[in-house]
Amino acid sequence: MRFLCFLLLAGLAHAASRPNILLLIGDNWAYDHAAVNGCAAVCTPVFDRITREGMNFSNAFCPVPSCSPTRSCLLTGRVAHQLEDMASLWSRFHPKYRLFTDALAESGYHTGFMGKGWSPGNHKDHGREENPAGRQYDDFRTFMSTRQAQKPFFFWYGSTHTALHSFKKADGVAAGIDVAKIRVPAYLPDGPEVRREIAAYLATVQQMDAVFGEALALLEKEGELDNTVVIYTSDNGWQLPRGLANCYDAGSRVPLAVRWSQKIAAGRQIDAFANVADLGPTFLDLAEIAIPREMTMKSLKPLLFGQNGSEAGRDAVFIERERHAN
Repeated sequence: MRFLCFLLLAGLAHAASRPNILLLIGDNWAYDHAAVNGCAAVCTPVFDRITREGMNFSNAFCPVPSCSPTRSCLLTGRVAHQLEDMASLWSRFHPKYRLFTDALAESGYHTGFMGKGWSPGNHKDHGREENPAGRQYDDFRTFMSTRQAQKPFFFWYGSTHTALHSFKKADGVAAGIDVAKIRVPAYLPDGPEVRREIAAYLATVQQMDAVFGEALALLEKEGELDNTVVIYTSDNGWQLPRGLANCYDAGSRVPLAVRWSQKIAAGRQIDAFANVADLGPTFLDLAEIAIPREMTMKSLKPLLFGQNGSEAGRDAVFIERERHAN
């Protein structure tokens, strides 16, 4: 009986030592469109806070400038050309690939998602009933209420605020976006119509930032924020010309900020190249789970902790384009 109690206490201590992980992932949100990244026309206080209290990656890129292919790479920790038809939009999800979400759940993490998980595509053809991102919840509060005490959690919070179908309905001027402060890229004509279109998009960036802020507020209220690694990023660039589905920076360079209170130094900017698909092995590394050999992407954990030599081999990034834009 004493031995059993010892094992139980040891298990609880190990669970308590492993961090919670909250992934905040936007949809079609480009690097340039956060206040801290130089956009004077938008207010992103939550993203800015994560960079201030954690670290900001100035050269983060998606593996494929397209939704489900990037999410396939993220879940499997592999590059797109290793994923067969899963590297295309509206693909099927094959069960032969090892996922970080499965590994976290098997190791004792309470896992789930809300909003946009792995999408768009068909994950049921091969018998996977739940989305590869995990069990779906209506909201973050419900997910937290179903969690057992002392059990670490991983939650994937996917926003679609910044997708074209959302910002086409938005009124940026009414939302307070100053069109005069908008920096129109050189590849677009600078006219009132273009500025209004960008203003509408920026208004939805602010909406996304606000709802992600509600998740952080809940963690603070429950005393969980300091033991939670918060990752705030996007699956690809904006849904305007040269953006989504193109390998230009507008389509592939994304915001990425990470906060883990008192564990990683605050206020750091990382210029080394990072890939959104690196997050798969990073989550396992943070959870003290052995990274499967087939995960060919590299954990960001050494970069997060500023380890010597952690930037070696990170002077380039590899991007692939699938049939999305054809």
